[in-house]
Amino acid sequence: MKTLFSSILLLLVTISSAQFKLPKKTDWEIANTKPIIVLQLDENDKNAANFNPYIKKYVEEVFGASRIEKYLTEKEFNKFIKGNKEKYNFIGFKYNTKAPFTYTNIFFGICGKAFMINSGYLMTYNYNYDAKKSTFFKTKFQLISEADIKFALTTFKNTIDNAMNFENDDFSMSEGMKYSKEATLKSMNPNASKLSNLTLLIDKEMFSEDYIKQFKSEYKHKYEFVDRVRIEKAILDNEKGYAFVYEHFKPMAGKRSDEFVEYRYYTILYYIYSSENYEQLFFYVPKSVGGSPFAIRIGGVKKDEMVGKDEYVKRLNSVIE
Repeated sequence: MKTLFSSILLLLVTISSAQFKLPKKTDWEIANTKPIIVLQLDENDKNAANFNPYIKKYVEEVFGASRIEKYLTEKEFNKFIKGNKEKYNFIGFKYNTKAPFTYTNIFFGICGKAFMINSGYLMTYNYNYDAKKSTFFKTKFQLISEADIKFALTTFKNTIDNAMNFENDDFSMSEGMKYSKEATLKSMNPNASKLSNLTLLIDKEMFSEDYIKQFKSEYKHKYEFVDRVRIEKAILDNEKGYAFVYEHFKPMAGKRSDEFVEYRYYTILYYIYSSENYEQLFFYVPKSVGGSPFAIRIGGVKKDEMVGKDEYVKRLNSVIE
């Protein structure tokens, strides 16, 4: 339950618009019960061979083959869904190559419904591949992997299951802001103490050399700096005894003005998860940016004010002990 609260808190502290739509209990019920259409890439797409087989494998493994209505390309989906918008959920993949952000994402949506979170989808995992835009971790281009797909779909299912246990019909703005003011780092990370008995796997390509030295000097528990393939193996095999740092980006609502352009919010989320069951163990909202978790914006805020990286390990240690 607290994991769901943490996710909603992240939405609230990063959305600048005063009015927006959050999912209601009925939306989660739709996500939990109605058939699913799975979008696949055209066979001539450069990412199709990497994406299509794995999305089919894991969507059936995670949600059950009986819930899958059809596998369609985006063109087929747009044609099929006319007149059927209230009957289906959909899972898909999209990528953007236009400046100022380049990203790919895996998403879960409800046909006929859009939310002012997650690019309008109910849930999404986004991956940024522009190293020049990275202010904390180094980022290099790579296709979404089999491990990313399995992790995203399993996390979607876990989030839906958690939301189905949520007592209120709606999580309002006022309730969310009240929670965000009352929450402490420990209350937002109730599972962090488990890290004391786990080895934390960190992709060595994500950090600069200087920050690797800082991390090694400050982190008080077991860790390993490894290649990305080692982390992917832990995810795919659901390895016991390990956790991993996971980098993804969350698009948020924004607005335009003549003075300041917020064409899109991106939140760099450095979550830590258990590799055994993908349980969320840690996330951090740095105080240095007024509660906005690692938000990258176009203009207005200096990058070194947005990151809060010097506090990251200190905060992580504080919730484990």
